[in-house]
Amino acid sequence: MRDQLQEQREFRRQAQSIRWRNPVQDQNANDVATDSRSYGTEKDTLNCAFFLKTGSCRYGDACSKFHPYPPVSTTLLIKNMYDGPGMSEPTDEDNDDDLEHSEEEIREHFEKFWYDIVPEFKKFGDIEQLRICRNHSHHLRGNVYIMYKKQEDALRAFQAFHGRYYAGKKLLIQYSPVVNWKSAVCGLFTRHQCERGKQCNFLHVFANPAGELEGEREREGRDSRERDRDSRDGRDNRERDRDSHRERDRERHRDRDRERDRD
Repeated sequence: MRDQLQEQREFRRQAQSIRWRNPVQDQNANDVATDSRSYGTEKDTLNCAFFLKTGSCRYGDACSKFHPYPPVSTTLLIKNMYDGPGMSEPTDEDNDDDLEHSEEEIREHFEKFWYDIVPEFKKFGDIEQLRICRNHSHHLRGNVYIMYKKQEDALRAFQAFHGRYYAGKKLLIQYSPVVNWKSAVCGLFTRHQCERGKQCNFLHVFANPAGELEGEREREGRDSRERDRDSRDGRDNRERDRDSHRERDRERHRDRDRERDRD
């Protein structure tokens, strides 16, 4: 009986260890991972590319690849900090919490949150970018990323905010590997073309008020998209005006023809 209990304990210990431990990679994988050209790409068989790009992975500790948490970084990540309307995690494809809230309501709540937290983070130094996720998946939903211009400012902010409470939620802050926002943010979402929607593994971020703290490149891209949209709208308006003028001219000709026929 005692032997059976010991075997059961050993079995549970091994099962738990296997569940939470990433599998050991072979020597070839280590060789690939040390190649700087493949680091963080699909060819990197050791490190998780999604973690390196977004600072988060849907598989968490159960991921088969390594998550290289940086010991320090200019970018801080606060997971699931924002919890506004339309942010509930979907239980199935047909359940869409966004349908229960208008875009105006979602935007209004987000801006209140923005203006509440940004002054607090600015107290510790100049911020390069601050982005807030509106993804639905748990590993990205409501994530807040703060990228300081100086590493020492990020360190001071980490020490000040880690473990504090906001809206009844304890803030657990971690240093994030995200520094290249172009590879982290879903470009298709910003153009309303992302087909993966709620399940996308890249960042679907709110547009910051007045484009503040979005980074120069992101602002230029957004301004360019707005100019393109305005250009298309102007072109469409001109075409509609021309069509309207042509229709009025045709109508005048028809009226003159009918008057001649009556005469």
